Amino acid sequence: MSPFDFEWVVLFGGAHREEIFSALLENKVKIKCVLVPTKQSDKLAHSIALIKSKGLLVIEVKREAFEKCLKNYSGLALLSVGFPYIISESTIRLFALALNIHPTLLPAYRGPTSGAFILINNEKKAGSTVHFLEPETDAGDIVMQSEVNLTTFDTVRSMQKKVYRTEPQL
Repeated sequence: MSPFDFEWVVLFGGAHREEIFSALLENKVKIKCVLVPTKQSDKLAHSIALIKSKGLLVIEVKREAFEKCLKNYSGLALLSVGFPYIISESTIRLFALALNIHPTLLPAYRGPTSGAFILINNEKKAGSTVHFLEPETDAGDIVMQSEVNLTTFDTVRSMQKKVYRTEPQL
């Protein structure tokens, strides 16, 4: 079964990553709904408006309620893009397929705020990883990765922009 055969629930918490939705829709990926964290709804207002303009259902969820909400979509596929909440193993197992897009080259630099360490450690490359969701943060098998070259002039923000530009192709 191809990932294009599934209907997807997208967990979205990543500002400046709206192009992922355009790429999904251009590739005829069926998106059932998009969950965004309530605590980030102000920061994501532009993204939410853009996603809604594509005709997608957007549900704002609190940390304590998001897993209960996900139970309504059991059997579908799950894609996490910058979503800030840890997803339990029992919730991951509800889905036929569960993937995460992480903005570093895993297995290095796991976790939500690891980007600065790429520059601190003078890495020559950065990138993004699509991997299977597992209960341990950013530890699932890698599906694919994108790479970008870094320069001594890159900042965390410029690196993020480079990396985010590669994610829609993933």
